[in-house]
Formats: sequence, C-alpha cells, structure tokens
Amino acid sequence: MANDWAVGSFGYSKVELTGRKAEDLIVPRLRDKYRRTLRGSFSHSRQNLEKHIPFLGRKNNGKKFPVELSLDVVRLGDAELGILVICDVTERSQIEQELQEAHEKLRERVRERTRELSLTNRRLQREIVAGRQREEDLHFLRDIVRSSDVAIIGRTLDGTVVSWNAAARRLSG
Repeated sequence: MANDWAVGSFGYSKVELTGRKAEDLIVPRLRDKYRRTLRGSFSHSRQNLEKHIPFLGRKNNGKKFPVELSLDVVRLGDAELGILVICDVTERSQIEQELQEAHEKLRERVRERTRELSLTNRRLQREIVAGRQREEDLHFLRDIVRSSDVAIIGRTLDGTVVSWNAAARRLSG
C-alpha cells in the first residue's frame, strides 16, 4: 500500500506504487546498498533495526531527492511484517546546508576578526612601548632641566614664559 505522501513525493499514482518494490524508489546506484541494509537489518534482532538511514530517493521522472529510511518489524497475529518508512528530508537537508554555509561564513568571519584583533593588539603593544619610551625620555629631560646649574626658561612661540628651572629663578631673582 502507499499513502498520499508517497504518491506526492515520488510522483506515482497509488496504482503505480502498489506492487512496486521499494528499491525502485531508490536511485539505481544505491540499490545494492539498500538491499544489503535491509538484509542485514531484518536478519538481526528487532533491537538492532536501523533508523534514519540516509539515501537518495528517485521520483517517477528520475529526479533525485534526499530521503531517510527507518526499518521496523510489527507482529500481526503469528506473522511478522517488515516495515520500511521512507521520509523525504529535502527541507531538512536544505536547512542543514544553509546552516553549514552560515557556520562556514561565521567561522571565516571569526578568523578574519581574530586576524584584525591580533594586528590591532600588536599595533597597540608597539604604541604602548613607544609611549613608555616617550615618557621615559620626558622624565629624563625633566630631570636634566631640574638639576642643571644653567638657567633654562620655557616659553610659548609668542614669548610667554611658561616654565623655568631653579637656576633661572636664582638668576632672575
């Protein structure tokens, strides 16, 4: 039997699907793998049945699409019936692909940002070192000016006195 989903997904009518082998709904190159999976799964205990096996489905028009197979066994009276559930996972596959692409873009942005931050960090470290050196140079010059016996006067460009050392104060009174 076939439900409406199978009719819509595979493009066959219910009459065309009825009596058809499920392997006809799998792309030809994966049919051997499909048969091995079924034989292996149904030959083991019920607890070992495989769920969510990725495959490629094949529509009536030959178009491929991602599906997932789940296998189970049900008991009907004295008989056991193997159940194969085929789910179209096209939408989920597209979402997973979009997520993977977004993840890769994010990973690249993180790499770029890390490089930028690393370069900025190195530049800031150089600026800190240069700033410390300038500060040391200024302290050195300040100490020379303070301890000098020579009068040293600091003026602006228009001649306004803004600083002087002890020797300049002694000289000028």
